[in-house]
Amino acid sequence: MANYKSMKTIGLIVPSLKAGGMERVMSEVANYLSNDPNLEIHLILFSKRKNFFSISSDIIIHRPDYDSTQRIKMIFKFGSYLRRTLRNIDPHAVLSFGSMYNSFVLLFSLGLGLDVYVSDRSNPYRNTELTFKKDPIKRHDGIVHYFLKKILYKKAAGIVVQTEKAKEIEIDFLGHSNVILFPNPVREIKEYPHIEKEQWIINVGRFIPTKNQLLLIKIFSEIQFGDWNLVFAGDGPELDKAKKLTADLNLTNKIIFLGNVPDLDFYLRKSEIFAFPSVSEGFPNALAEGMKASLACISFDCVAGPSDIIKNGESGFLIPNGNKKIFKEKLEILMNNEDIRKRLQNNANDSIKKFDKSIVIENLKKELIS
Repeated sequence: MANYKSMKTIGLIVPSLKAGGMERVMSEVANYLSNDPNLEIHLILFSKRKNFFSISSDIIIHRPDYDSTQRIKMIFKFGSYLRRTLRNIDPHAVLSFGSMYNSFVLLFSLGLGLDVYVSDRSNPYRNTELTFKKDPIKRHDGIVHYFLKKILYKKAAGIVVQTEKAKEIEIDFLGHSNVILFPNPVREIKEYPHIEKEQWIINVGRFIPTKNQLLLIKIFSEIQFGDWNLVFAGDGPELDKAKKLTADLNLTNKIIFLGNVPDLDFYLRKSEIFAFPSVSEGFPNALAEGMKASLACISFDCVAGPSDIIKNGESGFLIPNGNKKIFKEKLEILMNNEDIRKRLQNNANDSIKKFDKSIVIENLKKELIS
């Protein structure tokens, strides 16, 4: 490998590479950038845990050498480790992911003369409003994080956001002059040329309140479903509630719980409809993958992401956020009208080509190396 001093060095920062959407995107960014022979990529992690995602051998990985259970002591150790690492690699640019860490990255890089870009990769309202109401959308990670963001994000070289709505919110909250749109790159979905489609409505995601699987079960129970089945892939704290509700509604023979499946693509290709009733998102990977698999997709128009992914009536159905009545009506149309279902399926894949890895990461790369 060439000496990094003769190349442009990029520092990528993420808390860990555990299984998760933010971590998947960072791994894809790192691997893509490492293919450029004029770049040397340093991946700075804050955890010693084993990587879930594969990382190119061309990438230099940095891990902390400290352990502490005391929060204040941990912050200082983290700051020392981060600052020392950044000094050593002297990157041309730094990109940090994670709303709980970005402010500290900006804080501990002060005075180093670095261009630091930050990206929260979560609901864009997070940490932008000081409220103590229990709201799944407008919430913050505590007063400290709210004020750290309000003060320190203005010092970033750029704020990297996932959606048009996030861009609007961050400009309004911070007044920053450089807000860069970087949606999640959508992965390829495996082909199964000889697969037989089933009358399946599939939902993919963790069973948590904002993903709203319980509402989807109730909607399905009120529809004349005939030969259709509702299929869930994923697990989470509300899975048992979902199974109990299914039993209470006498739908155990019509609703299938797959759990976490190793080959999700097989089930996407086997399905006809992708139903996404989530009320809060950063960028919904699951919905984008449903589109990539050419399913007829229906989604609440939640903050944020579905409106960037679906063109209502052309490549899917966007439903006013939380409107159960309209969601039910449009889902019934998809189930009963094959012509409409096929038209949306045919348009789905083409509508998200703008999220291909080679497009979105290349645009980000131009910003980082400029």
